[in-house]
Amino acid sequence: MSDIARNLTENQAIVIEAELIATLGTEKNGGILKNSVLPKVRQVTKTELNIPEGILEKSLFGLEFLKDSIYEVINANSTGVKNAELAKSLGLQSSNQGRQSDYLTYSVLGILMKEGKIFKNENGKYTAK
Repeated sequence: MSDIARNLTENQAIVIEAELIATLGTEKNGGILKNSVLPKVRQVTKTELNIPEGILEKSLFGLEFLKDSIYEVINANSTGVKNAELAKSLGLQSSNQGRQSDYLTYSVLGILMKEGKIFKNENGKYTAK
């Protein structure tokens, strides 16, 4: 048997697993993978949307990668970082028809503050705790 990948981090392995589940499906849902245990994800409210298998996991893993990236930048800058600086430096700038800029990073910053990992200092910059 050959190895598909070596020296993966746990997050990298989980992302690959989520991709495989989303692409190939499990036997339980008509796919070819024999997974009896899927990666654990938090419960979400029931929706009328059709959510293909594995997509929830992909989105949650993506959010974890964004949180980790933003936290690492903040942690590497002891004087703090502004939202606009984060969005620009990480290539995550966004706008909604020219208004409401950089809400992706702003939302992730809110999650990190709620988790107690960062705070907003007196200069309006985000700093690691």
